[in-house]
Amino acid sequence: MPKVRFLGVVFPSRGLQIHNLHSLGFRYASGLTADLQVEVRDSKITVDCELNRYDPSEFEMLHLHVFHIVRAFVDLVAFCSGNGYTTVLQDFIDPDGASLRIQAQDPSLANICTITPTDLFSLIADFEVSEILHTLTSTLQQPYLWPVNCARAIEAMARLVVPNEQNPKRRWKEFRAALRISEPYLQLISQVSTEPRHGSLQELLRPSPNYYHVRQHAWTVMNRFLEFRKRGGVDVLPASEFPEI
Repeated sequence: MPKVRFLGVVFPSRGLQIHNLHSLGFRYASGLTADLQVEVRDSKITVDCELNRYDPSEFEMLHLHVFHIVRAFVDLVAFCSGNGYTTVLQDFIDPDGASLRIQAQDPSLANICTITPTDLFSLIADFEVSEILHTLTSTLQQPYLWPVNCARAIEAMARLVVPNEQNPKRRWKEFRAALRISEPYLQLISQVSTEPRHGSLQELLRPSPNYYHVRQHAWTVMNRFLEFRKRGGVDVLPASEFPEI
């Protein structure tokens, strides 16, 4: 049976030790099975995986799941000790022994931003804007946060664009009008996030077909929000540059 390995590190490097953990067995909906052995020695992570098959097309699914498991162990130590830790997986060794540097990423997001770095730097000097940006980008390191964090970010944007409107329906209507965004475009985000926001976390493990479009929608809305702020945050974005989506 093919064997692969993930390597990583826990920050800050304070000699964290997690030994003698029982192997964990998992079966994925695709038919892939994995037996995982996790160990942390001096803050260095090693995860050995024995698979029933190795298919590079299934790598991302395996990578995200292994990350979730390792982070859960480190979170347990953090909970018991009151110390904050950051978990990073950075190398993968395939069944042939070839090493690959890995990084959480989503190439589909790479060309959505239309704002220059100089303008971006001035915009994120605003605490609330920088917090919204972090809420979104944190989903790259923690994929299971997609639905909830995307919805939170969009709601925070709406409150900044329409700060004095207490009626939620009118706030959303004015927000959509200012950024030229249709109601169905935002509904995709709100619908996918509804169950996780109300405590049904199983939805994160069996995502709907629209799950993977949620972040692209949120990234696009964020870009329009930043464009709106860059232009003074008063007038509606021009239709010639920003047709309704």
